[in-house]
Amino acid sequence: MFRAVTACMIGSAFEWYDFALYGYFAAVLGKLFFPSADPLVSLLATYGVFAAGFAMRPVGAVIFGHVGDKYGRKKALVATIFLMTFPTVCLGLLPTYDHIGILAPILLTVIRLCQGLSIGGNLSGSFTFMIEYAPGHRRGLVGSLTLFSALGGILIGSAMAAFATAMLDTGALETWGWRIPFLIGVLIGGVGFYMRIHIPETPQYVKEMESEQAEGFPLKKIIKEHPVKVIRSIFVLLLNDVGFYVSFIFLTTYMTTIVKIPMDTALTINTINMVILMSLVPVMGWVSDHVGRKPMMMLSSV
Repeated sequence: MFRAVTACMIGSAFEWYDFALYGYFAAVLGKLFFPSADPLVSLLATYGVFAAGFAMRPVGAVIFGHVGDKYGRKKALVATIFLMTFPTVCLGLLPTYDHIGILAPILLTVIRLCQGLSIGGNLSGSFTFMIEYAPGHRRGLVGSLTLFSALGGILIGSAMAAFATAMLDTGALETWGWRIPFLIGVLIGGVGFYMRIHIPETPQYVKEMESEQAEGFPLKKIIKEHPVKVIRSIFVLLLNDVGFYVSFIFLTTYMTTIVKIPMDTALTINTINMVILMSLVPVMGWVSDHVGRKPMMMLSSV
């Protein structure tokens, strides 16, 4: 179990590292890909593309969730990490608006859409994979390691962005410095891809395949039989996601563009807060194994 869980965690960390870097470099990317006389317009356009990536997450979850049900959890996870690695290489090498004009923001949008598909499939697939490997009395703890690794990837992205902005002047950062963290992510992705290829399928999935218990399209059955629970679950996750990205992605840019806090300082503050959040995730997963999931969700919503 340790090897399988570790491979899943490394892959998740890489995918969220790449996905979050865009948000941390939003101010820089806005100038390079959406030039405007008004910096706020550039920033809004940049976040519009950021939001487009999020819009693809549910689509990715459905597509790769179906792949996981039909062909196996392992194959779905391998596919998602490949889908994240290739666009990340493209983003790190992508010419800016000054070089290829309107094609630059168009290609940037396509890249973000691919990343959104990947991250949606990876998150749902990783949770399923981890929980199916976990003992019944430790599902909260083991399942929380998916979020723990995702936060770890975002934390590394925040630290890399903070390091780049602290070490480079504005000219160097906007010319080539912003590309380095994206290209470094390819190395992490390669390790995650290799490890995921060599992990075994989850015992629960193998058992279902052997007994022919697997549904052809489980999502359709779940929505049909439990529509209210599905809607409630969506809103619970929306509350969590909105709060997280406002606190850890948007506020970083807000501090640098509106409050005029130096970018390296804002990213350092963000990194410290991320460490605190990350350390609490497995603790709360362990607590949920003892008090139940519903009380934990109600408390966190409050």
